[in-house]
Order: sequence, then structure tokens, then C-alpha cells
Amino acid sequence: MMQIQLELRSDTAPGGGEGEAGGIDRDIIHGANGLPRLPARRIKGCLREAALEVREALQQVGREELLPAARINRLFGSPYQDKELSRPGYLQLSDAVLQEATELEAWLKWAAKKDKSLFGPANILKSYTGQRAQTSMARVTGGPLSNTLRVSRVIRQGCIFIAQVDLVVPPGQIEQAGELEEMRRVLAWACLALRHIGLSRNRGLGHVKVSLEDQSYSNQQALDDLARQLGQGEAK
Repeated sequence: MMQIQLELRSDTAPGGGEGEAGGIDRDIIHGANGLPRLPARRIKGCLREAALEVREALQQVGREELLPAARINRLFGSPYQDKELSRPGYLQLSDAVLQEATELEAWLKWAAKKDKSLFGPANILKSYTGQRAQTSMARVTGGPLSNTLRVSRVIRQGCIFIAQVDLVVPPGQIEQAGELEEMRRVLAWACLALRHIGLSRNRGLGHVKVSLEDQSYSNQQALDDLARQLGQGEAK
């Protein structure tokens, strides 16, 4: 099975969690043991945006046929306002967990038995996260506007997350010849193009490095495939 690796190059506010009364307005998703995770829905949405950006770049050079919109929809699904008309895509994606999550979960379970207060979920969550406060400014006075202060929980820079990936033909659809290979190539391009995720991307948060971890298809191969199809030789 393939994996997607996300390395946080800056503090990141992936969102998706409920706020805390009188405290954090925008929280993150985390497990019962306090370990943070990145929701699959957020990752999938950002990867779709990245794939569309790759297509737009190809349109600029007149080569949009290398990444048809229909292929993006086949990979990520076709969303419609009417849910009955929505079609699932090939991409199946899990929530992204910390790279060392398996070992940590076992260790935390043991440590909590020794000292539940020290190794409880709240303290574990604090060790991986911080808080970022933001407010809107009044144009006339230059001071903060009333009732605009928002506090977000952010995951600290340097954390590495892993999401499990699989490409599966959706029910009721027929796989076309070589389609799974095309889906994997598009997914690799989207991963390489994805640079930001989560909230406040234009305010210094959410800078990420994303790569598709696949023993039979490297990120360099994905770049070389794109460069070769563009007729530019191998990518450097």
C-alpha cells in the first residue's frame, strides 16, 4: 500500500476540530491519547486543489491534455450539490497520523498507567501544539476591532505525518486500460505541487512538504514523467 508523507515546514492549523468555550476557537483533530492527526477530508481537498493547479499550469503552455479534468474527477470523485449525483473516486485515504504514532501509542498507554496526570491527553496534546491568536484591525484607528479575536490551536513545525493510500475502482465503474497507473501519476503530481494546508495559509501557517511514498514509483519518476511528456527531457 502507498503512503503520503506530510512534513510540516511551519506551524499548521489543519482545522476540523470543535472550539473550546472561553479558550480555543479553532481546534484540531486528535486521538483519545492527545496525539494530533490531519483529517483525510482536508488532505484530499488540498490535493484536489493542487491537481487543478497543475492542470492550470499545463493549460498555460497549451498541454492541458496531459491532465484532463475528467481524470482528476476520476481520482478524487465528482462532487455535486445533490449527494445522489456525487460519484466516489479511486482515491481512498486515511487520516494522517504522526510518523511514530504506533510506537508512541504503545508507550503512552504504558506511561499513563505510571502517571496519568503527567502523561494524560491534555499534556500530550500541548507537547505537539501551540496557540496562535489573530484579530482584525480597524483601518481608521489601526487598532484591533472588537469581538474579532480568534485563537487557533496549531501543530508545531517539524512534525511528520503519514496517511495510508489506496487506489480502488469505485463500485459501478469499469477500470480503463492503464488507468490505475494514470491515477498514481496524477496523485504524485498533486503531492509534489501541494505546498500549503489548513487555515491562515497566507499568514505564515501551513507550509508543508508532501510526497507520495511508493516503492515502485518515486517522486523523481513523477517529475521525469511530466518533463518527458512536455518534451523537456528529465527534470532536475
